[in-house]
Amino acid sequence: MPQIQFPDNAADPREGLMANYASDFLEADVRLTRLVYDLPFTVREFEAARMRIALINGCRGCMAFRKGRDGSLPRESLPGEDFYEAIGDWRNSSLFSPRERLAIEFAERFAIDHRSLDGDTRFWTAMHANFTDSEILHLTLAVGHFIAFGRMLHVLELDNVCPMPVAAQSRAA
Repeated sequence: MPQIQFPDNAADPREGLMANYASDFLEADVRLTRLVYDLPFTVREFEAARMRIALINGCRGCMAFRKGRDGSLPRESLPGEDFYEAIGDWRNSSLFSPRERLAIEFAERFAIDHRSLDGDTRFWTAMHANFTDSEILHLTLAVGHFIAFGRMLHVLELDNVCPMPVAAQSRAA
């Protein structure tokens, strides 16, 4: 049962929450979400990090969401369900490119034990060999966004009633 009243009259559930309860954050939330979902990563790289956080957070809506599912991306560029299923056991899967693997590892460590990244020369050497500094910063901002909003929805028990907004899916594509 949600911990706050869910607005049933909202076309976009998350925007409805913000409009009803935190209207001063609405414009910033919409802008930030658009920026995060338009970052310069492949769909697979983006989804690898996003889904790892969804699994860690336990957010049902986030776990069910698929970037580009609305058909605005070419079908062949979208990851299949085997990709999503393998993310929980990413260390033992051969489905991921080096960048996808690093995005998953970064997301996981950032969410579970961010201090483990302190001084990890092996990890940061691999990150810098595969990502530009700009991409590392953008990945960090995206992962922080995924952690914050996925946990907010889960803690307030809104992940049962709030699927990822259709508007975010079409913006995300």
